[in-house]
Amino acid sequence: MDFPGAPTPIVVVEPLGVHSSYGPEAPCGSGFIATGQSGSTAGTWGAANTAHFYPIIVQRQVTVYQMAVEVTTQSGNCDIGIYDENFVRLVSMGSTAVAAAGVQVFNIADTTIGPGIYYFAFVASSTTPAFRRSAVSAPVLRTLGAFAQASALPLPSTATPAAISSAGPYLISASLYSATM
Repeated sequence: MDFPGAPTPIVVVEPLGVHSSYGPEAPCGSGFIATGQSGSTAGTWGAANTAHFYPIIVQRQVTVYQMAVEVTTQSGNCDIGIYDENFVRLVSMGSTAVAAAGVQVFNIADTTIGPGIYYFAFVASSTTPAFRRSAVSAPVLRTLGAFAQASALPLPSTATPAAISSAGPYLISASLYSATM
């Protein structure tokens, strides 16, 4: 499947102001989940090899097949993935070169999640690359359940939550589909 062009309304929510879309009227709908909010700007990565984890709440079973970030400055490597509520990695792309400016799509292994709490995770190898992000302070991110982990490239099999110290959230989106209503 390709990254969806025009998604329809949804049943996925997220504490960090997720923008989500889902096709509930079709038994095999497609859509997306995205962390962050409108009014985003470019921001360099806060700390080299420090992963960020943003919580999402999935209200029904979906299969995620792609994830994406918007690159504004290319440099180094990155990894992207999904963790369950026990901080166990369900899927990740592995260390991958940061693409040229524009949307970088990661064709992850199809991963079924939900309903439940999950974390979208992202990490960059240095502070040089820049990605699209919202302007939310680190203290606010902490109250929303976001966390970080140093020395996390590639993303670890089990995350060890630590206080997030840089602003964000970086905008991460995921393409999904569901065979259930």
